[in-house]
Amino acid sequence: MKTLREASSMGPLSTSTVVSEVLTQAIALGLSYQSDDRDSPKILPRRKGERWALNLVEDRWLLSIGNVPQIQFSSQEALAFIARRR
Repeated sequence: MKTLREASSMGPLSTSTVVSEVLTQAIALGLSYQSDDRDSPKILPRRKGERWALNLVEDRWLLSIGNVPQIQFSSQEALAFIARRR
């Protein structure tokens, strides 16, 4: 899990305000943040029993449930999704 400072100081992501906004909101809500093997951000739930993950793929957020891709969200849709995960 990365801190807000680490998330906001990432190279290519620091140029994308909307992506930074999604990461900032996720971290503020207590969600976990990781980078995958391609240095792409991955947002994870805080509760162990929840099996979803949001992965940034190009400019869309891919929601996977139980490691099965389900739907791609815009950044605004991703913000709405994580806001409901409180």
